[in-house]
Amino acid sequence: YKERVTEYWGSVFPQLRASAQYSKYLQKPEPALLGAKSDNLYTGSLDLNQVLWAGGKVSTGIRMARIYSDAGDQQLKTAQKTVSKAVKQMYYSVLLARYITGIQKESLDLARQHLAMIEAQYKQGIASDLAVLRQKVEVFNTEPAVTQAQNLYEEGLVDLKNLLGMDPEAEI
Repeated sequence: YKERVTEYWGSVFPQLRASAQYSKYLQKPEPALLGAKSDNLYTGSLDLNQVLWAGGKVSTGIRMARIYSDAGDQQLKTAQKTVSKAVKQMYYSVLLARYITGIQKESLDLARQHLAMIEAQYKQGIASDLAVLRQKVEVFNTEPAVTQAQNLYEEGLVDLKNLLGMDPEAEI
């Protein structure tokens, strides 16, 4: 649209056009036919054109092109801000997924430690087999959450790399 503004301004300024032509006859033409006295013919012209009045077409065109140019600039800024916001949101989502993965792994480790402690107590006769079984179920129920959190983190990384236009195998 900025080029359109320049184009409309170009129609306001005068346009000067010059042309020249040279012709050489192989045989001298008949003087009665063309009135030529020489076998060389030179022709030249100079044209000057300028729009004096076009019914407001030029000024309206310039104004409209400026409006569209400003609108295009705003659309570009909006698109840039949208991409920037999307990248930031995706980055923070990946960070959150990474921390959730760490928390889930720590929770699984604690559940396994607790299971080991209850099994030791069971061997000594302090804990019941129901407590051991309950803790094993707790460990088994925690494992899918760790896998899900890890998958969410890896998927977020791939989406972030895709949004940034990076190779999915590249390191961030």
